[in-house]
Amino acid sequence: TSATVTPWRWHVSTSASRSRAVRTSRSSDHATIDLYKWAYKLSPATPGELLGDCFALAADVRELDMRASPYDLADLGYAPVPIETPAGRATYVRAQAAFAERAAPLRDRLIALCTTLLGDV
Repeated sequence: TSATVTPWRWHVSTSASRSRAVRTSRSSDHATIDLYKWAYKLSPATPGELLGDCFALAADVRELDMRASPYDLADLGYAPVPIETPAGRATYVRAQAAFAERAAPLRDRLIALCTTLLGDV
């Protein structure tokens, strides 16, 4: 059986500051997901634990991104995050802050790995 994805809301914002906030948070999503991309590109030098941690974070970020999208994914087990409401936006912002906290040590570990691999270049 295949799931049907249907629009559940349309996000229309007349506020320039809100649009800017959404773009900023979306770009941080992609920067966080890029940690996995670089950990994978550096393999086999990347320790498996670091690769796994980066993958888990990227998957969690992507899940939030899908839940905040204008599609109803509830039938697939993903409750919506209605970012057009104050409560939904607050949920989204809290999750972003938690992702940033999780990303910081992973980023540091990747930088340390690159430093080790490059040596005194």
